[in-house]
Amino acid sequence: MTEELNRPPPEAGGDAEIDQLLRSRPELDPALRRHKAQFAVLFTDIVSSTAFFERFGDTAGLLMLERHNELVLPAIQGTGGNVIKTIGDAVLAVFASPAAAVRTAIDIQRRLDDYNQDRPRNEHIYTRIGVNFGRGFVKEGDVYGDLVNVAARVVKACAPAQILLTRPVADALPSEEAFECRKLQAAPLRGKATLEQLYEVLWTSPERYLQLRRRLDQPAPQQTLGRYEILEELGRGAMGIVYKAYDPVLDRLLALKTVQVTATGKQRQELVRRLRQEAQAAGRLDHPNLITVFDAGEAGGLCYIAMQFIKGPTLAQLMKDRPLLPLPQVLTLFDQVCEGLQYAHERGIIHRDLKPSNLLITREGQAKIVDFGIAKLAESSHTTTGLILGTPSYMSPEQAQGTRLDRRSDLFSLGAILYELLSGEKAFPGNNPTAILYKILHTDPIPLRTLTPSLDPALDRIVQKALAKDPFRRYQTCRELQRDVKAFSQPRPAAAPLPGPAPAPRPQPPPQPQPARRGGRIVFLLLFLALASAWGWRLDVLSSWSALLQPPQTLPALPTSTAPPSSLPDVAPKPAEPSPPPATQESASGPVTPAQPRSRVTQPPPQEKPPARPTRPRLTPEQQRELEQWLALAGRYDARGQYQQAIVALEKALEIDPENKPAQEMLEKVREKQALRGPPNP
Repeated sequence: MTEELNRPPPEAGGDAEIDQLLRSRPELDPALRRHKAQFAVLFTDIVSSTAFFERFGDTAGLLMLERHNELVLPAIQGTGGNVIKTIGDAVLAVFASPAAAVRTAIDIQRRLDDYNQDRPRNEHIYTRIGVNFGRGFVKEGDVYGDLVNVAARVVKACAPAQILLTRPVADALPSEEAFECRKLQAAPLRGKATLEQLYEVLWTSPERYLQLRRRLDQPAPQQTLGRYEILEELGRGAMGIVYKAYDPVLDRLLALKTVQVTATGKQRQELVRRLRQEAQAAGRLDHPNLITVFDAGEAGGLCYIAMQFIKGPTLAQLMKDRPLLPLPQVLTLFDQVCEGLQYAHERGIIHRDLKPSNLLITREGQAKIVDFGIAKLAESSHTTTGLILGTPSYMSPEQAQGTRLDRRSDLFSLGAILYELLSGEKAFPGNNPTAILYKILHTDPIPLRTLTPSLDPALDRIVQKALAKDPFRRYQTCRELQRDVKAFSQPRPAAAPLPGPAPAPRPQPPPQPQPARRGGRIVFLLLFLALASAWGWRLDVLSSWSALLQPPQTLPALPTSTAPPSSLPDVAPKPAEPSPPPATQESASGPVTPAQPRSRVTQPPPQEKPPARPTRPRLTPEQQRELEQWLALAGRYDARGQYQQAIVALEKALEIDPENKPAQEMLEKVREKQALRGPPNP
């Protein structure tokens, strides 16, 4: 390729040679087309790279190009692309299919967006990307033709952080891949006389893309607060606005929170002084579960506090995205919050405004507490107005009454947070602050096991103690609360058998009459039979005395009279058996064979058969109660329109009784309602 570039141009041969070439073009074009290949071309171009070199110098510019290539080139190679060349701040790559080129373009923009999130604005890198598809020449590792030229012109028509496709690319994309493309108005490209139909790729969420377009297409003038450059708004609350900002002195990103102060004059000056004082106290807190405070002050009529910037959602956002977090994750996050709060309490600092939105969760899953001391200052600034800042759902009773607070007030707030994490419901719900404060002061929350029947009773008791109205009945330190939660979360080993004597034997049935006692009766009976045979007594006397052979528990009370034997038939009671079997005999007056009485004496009484066990019900009473509680909870969620929570409750009910028809029918209806509503707004 170098030799071809250094080869001198051919000498002009006049108009005759040009005419000859034109006449042979019909034969040359088909021959050239046979040497063309079909591929997709991706062209990238860094936005404002020339201005970056001019502003920060060659060294910073080269480092910026190196960072760009470290992000872009692996994305191309990872999808099977071939990097043809890098020309200054541009990259040219080819792909076998348009879909692979578009996927790579999306990956590049997402990588750059993630890179920019954690860096100040002057280090942001934005790129334009154009993709074209068709037939072109490939020679010695390079590509040529109108296909490449059009891709380069498409890049020039791009806005920062934008991907544009030509119509051949859009038409060749497979329908099964869900690329979000928007058709733009046909526009002329530089150097082309005809209009080109272009398509824009939405490579991120609609909200994020709109935010980028507003910022990059119509850049706002630089805003500052004190020495800090305002980059973007992160959120709003009752106390003020939180911004993502850049500190040019220390060259770092930070979160800048403004605090509304309505006081004027000397009172305002005093509040600003206290703001700095509180920031200094919070700035001395150095703990992995606490946000570091850097600075506080007043500028442009606004009070602000500068603190560590953490990229990650709040606990409130996590709880909003899903009804209930997994129990191990809940216990881990709660343990970290207790650890950080205990550290602050040991140094005499009370938070006063603990709530899920003041707990940040990092990408690594670590909890961090924010806004130490700000609530106290904000309350002081609104003393004359009597306002309650924020939702009071997590306030302690003493805070609601306006009495003196100590660390136990934060523990009540922790209990309210843990209640919501375990049940998905606020401990003290209400439509307005007055109703919420009344419940905090006068009513107890619904028992956790009513809302979550499968919850361990030990956790329920921990939450009840943390939410005690009386501070003296509450946990006194975070360490106590943390210890109980840790004791619950640790695996409980199975209890080993205790050494000692063998267990007591199972109770035995009452002993039957001993044969020795019956043996005495048999001897007496034989003597009596001998006398009866001699005296000629009848068998009815024997039948009367046969009652003596019955077991003791069936014998009636015998008379105590010492009358002679001849009177016994008149006074002896009838046997207990209604129809005793007749004794065998040879004749009315002959001797009775003693085998029959002996067999009746030695044969044990018939044992009563134990009653048959009733058939076990399909569900135990406890399972039935739990099933009814899940169904009731699902009904409440359904009535409120919280269909996802209702589905979770019904699935729990079906885990207990998979054949429960009401739960199955209700689950089907709730899913239909959820489908009609459509996906929630992001």
